[in-house]
Amino acid sequence: MVIEGSGSCVTFIKGSARLDIHRPHPQKEALRYRIKLVREFINKIKEQNNVKL
Repeated sequence: MVIEGSGSCVTFIKGSARLDIHRPHPQKEALRYRIKLVREFINKIKEQNNVKL
């Protein structure tokens, strides 16, 4: 599920995993800490589903 909040806030929810993040602006490049948060979110989803890639 994707929930778009006010401004640049976006929330991603999959099972019990949740990621609250802001869209990058004015540049379109994602900063390192955002990449790290996304990786942690994906890993949590994989753990919930016992997926090995």
